Amino acid sequence: LFLSGDGAFSSSAGVLAAALAATAYLRIRRYDVRAWADVVAWAFPFGLLVARAGCALTHDHPGKLSSSWLAVPFPGGARLDCGLLEWTAAPFLIALAVTLGRRREPAGRTAGLVGAAYALIRFSLDFHRAADLPGADPRRLGLTVAQWLCLPLLTGCAYLLFTARLRPDTPSHDRPAPAIDAP
Repeated sequence: LFLSGDGAFSSSAGVLAAALAATAYLRIRRYDVRAWADVVAWAFPFGLLVARAGCALTHDHPGKLSSSWLAVPFPGGARLDCGLLEWTAAPFLIALAVTLGRRREPAGRTAGLVGAAYALIRFSLDFHRAADLPGADPRRLGLTVAQWLCLPLLTGCAYLLFTARLRPDTPSHDRPAPAIDAP
């Protein structure tokens, strides 16, 4: 977790920092970053399903006031629960990752597609986050920190997808991921 400029926590910024650190480590050790990215992309939706189930159960991410059948009771009126909404998207991401994992895809394509799908889902869902509650996610030019971080994620995924097309001879699941040596 990282603090945003307003003192609010942003797990998205923490994930970005971890991804940058992992990429640097893999490059220094000369491991195939794309193959590892595909492994992470395959596992990510399962972790998201569990994590967002916890968010949905505790109603950590209140959304806008709503009369939708998806709204849950909150003090002051029924609201969308953004943790619940993201949890309902996780099975789609799981199906995408599992489907891609069964096919012969160039290294980086699974990471690119799963990452892009998640970025589009998260970017759109964050428009439903509450802005009228104390402790609401801070906005910069109308976007949350997570939405701003979705933009470089989409750019990185587009890069992975474009360059994966240039290297069709390297399916990630045909090469065993190298073991990480103990430091």
